[in-house]
Amino acid sequence: MKNTIGKKWNKWNIGCSGFLIVVLLFIVYIVVGGLNYGKYTLRPGESVKIEVNSLTNQPDYSSELELDNLNGAKLQLSNSPRRSWKEYIGEERNKFISYDTKTQKVTSYNWDSGEKQKQELENSPQQDVYLKGQNLIIQSKGKRLFGVTNSKKYYLIIKNLSNKPAHFKATVTNR
Repeated sequence: MKNTIGKKWNKWNIGCSGFLIVVLLFIVYIVVGGLNYGKYTLRPGESVKIEVNSLTNQPDYSSELELDNLNGAKLQLSNSPRRSWKEYIGEERNKFISYDTKTQKVTSYNWDSGEKQKQELENSPQQDVYLKGQNLIIQSKGKRLFGVTNSKKYYLIIKNLSNKPAHFKATVTNR
């Protein structure tokens, strides 16, 4: 009788141990996945699609792409249905740079003093960010915030134009 109880207890211990191992592995998987959310590594010529949802049922909605170019690789943003790209400068969003794909003009806007100040900027490959046709080229290390709002869902495409692997973090936030 005692031997039967011991065998049952041993099977129960093995079952509990196995269950605890599975739970711990699941927790590690979730934590590691959360830490790497939105991080990408692309080989030269590779690209990734990032979904941009619309929130047309919400008044004053906006979608923003936060792009952190971790190693300064040359990245191409494409497939925007918008006529221009908007890069926010600063936390208050009262300064931004507009990249107009139709006219190929780059314009800086500033509302610091309460009135709109507008300045034309050079669009050239010597800049950190510039236009090339319908595409936006980013070739500097660091974080950038772009307005990517649209009334319909679409996919942004980020392509590595460098001859080295590109490491970056890209997340779309709907507000």
